[in-house]
Amino acid sequence: MSKRKWLFKEYLSVWLFSFIVIVLALIPTWIYLSARFLFDPESALVEILLFGVSLYFFGGIQIIAIVIAIAVLIAIWE
Repeated sequence: MSKRKWLFKEYLSVWLFSFIVIVLALIPTWIYLSARFLFDPESALVEILLFGVSLYFFGGIQIIAIVIAIAVLIAIWE
């Protein structure tokens, strides 16, 4: 196998792994958007309650997931 093909496969695998890490780190966001779409809040009170509950449950998880994702991405791109 030539060096050029091997290098292309290595970069492709790094890009694919980076994409997977980002998608996994954003799972709380996908859950929030799915819940918002399913509940379809019509009044401001329902919207505020849904946002508050989502922020309470998924806010900390999202921050931790993003920090871990950044650390993993830095590790694989170095």
